[in-house]
Amino acid sequence: NCGIKEATGKYIMFVDSDDYLNTDMNIYDLKTMNFDIIYFNKNLTNIKSKESLYEYVCGLKHPIIAGPYCKLFKREFIQENQIFFDENIVNGEDMLFNINCLNKVKKFKIIDKNIYMYRQVIGTATKKFDKKIIESDLNFHMVLKKLLNESELRDDEKNKIITYSILNGIITLTDRMSYINDYKEFKVNILCIENEPYCLLHKINLLNSSINGKLKIILFLLKLKFYRFVYLLFRKKHSKYVNDEEKFIEI
Repeated sequence: NCGIKEATGKYIMFVDSDDYLNTDMNIYDLKTMNFDIIYFNKNLTNIKSKESLYEYVCGLKHPIIAGPYCKLFKREFIQENQIFFDENIVNGEDMLFNINCLNKVKKFKIIDKNIYMYRQVIGTATKKFDKKIIESDLNFHMVLKKLLNESELRDDEKNKIITYSILNGIITLTDRMSYINDYKEFKVNILCIENEPYCLLHKINLLNSSINGKLKIILFLLKLKFYRFVYLLFRKKHSKYVNDEEKFIEI
C-alpha cells in the first residue's frame, strides 16, 4: 500500500522479494500502451471478456494467478479508484485486490507470455497457529461477498467463487490449526467450521467442487467430523519437512 501511494511511474508491478522476472520488461513499449491492467499468462489466451477472468484471479483455474504478480496495473487507475490491499486480512487480501480491480477495469490486455518465476515453498512458512487468522478469514469472506455483489457476474458464477473460497478457507484454517501441539486445543478451534460460513461444507456435493483430489479427501473427512484423523494427517505431513523445500514455477 505504501508503494501504491508513493509510485510515480505509468504502471505498477508487484514482485515478491524471493521471486524474479524471466524477461526484460524493456521489450514492451509501455509508453504506447494505455490499459488499466495488462495480464501476462499463456493460460489466458482465450479470454475475451472480463467476466471470464474472475475464475482465474480467484484461483479456481490457476491458484497462483490469484496473486497480484504477473500483471501490470496502470498507476492512475489504481490511485484514482483508491484500490488498496486490506490490511485487516492476512490471507487472501491479494485475491480481493484482484477482484476489486476487475470490478472497475475498463480496458485490459492479455499478453501470451509467462514472465514471472514464482518460488513455491513445499511445506509452509507458518509454523504456529494464531487465532487472529480465524477473524481474518471471516473478514475475507465478508469482503469477498461484497465485492462479488458489486461485480456484473451472474449469481451462479458468484456462488461458484464463494463456495470454492469457503472450502479453500477450511483447508487453510485446518492446516494452520494442526500446528497446535495439543489435540484438545485443536478440537476446540476446529469446531469453528461448523458455523457460518464454513457450515456450507455440510450442504454441498463435494464431488462437484473445484478443489483438487487430495484436498477433497480432507474435506470429506471434516464433513464426517473425523477431526482427530485429519489432525494426525496434517501433523504427519508437516513432520516430513525438516526444512522447507522449494522450486520455481513459471507463471
